[in-house]
Amino acid sequence: MGAEEMVAAIDSAAHQLEEVESFFGIVVVMDALGAKSLTMQGARDFLQLRDKLVNDLPKEHKEFYSQMQDAWGKQSEIVPAYEVLTFGDSFIFLFPCERHELPEALTWVQGWCGDSILSAMEHKVFLRGALSIGEYLYGGSQSNTVLGPAVADAATWCEQVDWIGLSVTPSAGYFLERQSNRLDSMQYESAHEFLELKTFIKYSAPIKGGGREELWTVMWPGLLVSDELDSMLQKLAEYFAGAPMPKGSEGKYANTWKYAQWLLEESMKWDSH
Repeated sequence: MGAEEMVAAIDSAAHQLEEVESFFGIVVVMDALGAKSLTMQGARDFLQLRDKLVNDLPKEHKEFYSQMQDAWGKQSEIVPAYEVLTFGDSFIFLFPCERHELPEALTWVQGWCGDSILSAMEHKVFLRGALSIGEYLYGGSQSNTVLGPAVADAATWCEQVDWIGLSVTPSAGYFLERQSNRLDSMQYESAHEFLELKTFIKYSAPIKGGGREELWTVMWPGLLVSDELDSMLQKLAEYFAGAPMPKGSEGKYANTWKYAQWLLEESMKWDSH
């Protein structure tokens, strides 16, 4: 590289640095199990899925919540302006918000995460990851530059839980413990309502390498429920049946199944109220 080219590169890097902004918000890092060993057709299917998660789902969510707000007769204080970035087989979801907006923002994010996990399952792609809350730097969609404490936290915990699904990092979990952000204080009229409306729940999650840890988790399996409560497990069995399951990965599926079974048992407590 000549001197002129080096100066141009430094100027370009400096310009990009000027465009990087700092945010507070929710960061989710998810990756696809087994994506590295996909066949050519599997890789094409994955690219179609990626396009749906990055482009279609955000639009669908904004339209859905707009309709719901019209039905409720009130407008949200949050203007959804989230970004979905991709790096190979990984997805990074960024949702900037104010600290006082966290309870509502977390509900938005749970919806996107749940729909993403289920959309992936329809393609026999299984996502796992972690949700963090905090500060991060983002250079905009044109640069894909994203880093900072919240990003590092989510990336560190992305593969720590041995299952398919989404956990909340220990650090972010304390945001959910704060009284103003409590998401587990609702009362439910039935098991159906518990599964359909509850967004986050604490669970003794299986940790990679052995052992368990009490973590907040994103309660996505409830989105599988239809008329019958058992439909959640039946639908999950449908997704898992025939899925590529290399030796050593079967435990992730078994742990996910146990999580769904536990949620079903927890839901039954509300039918006895």
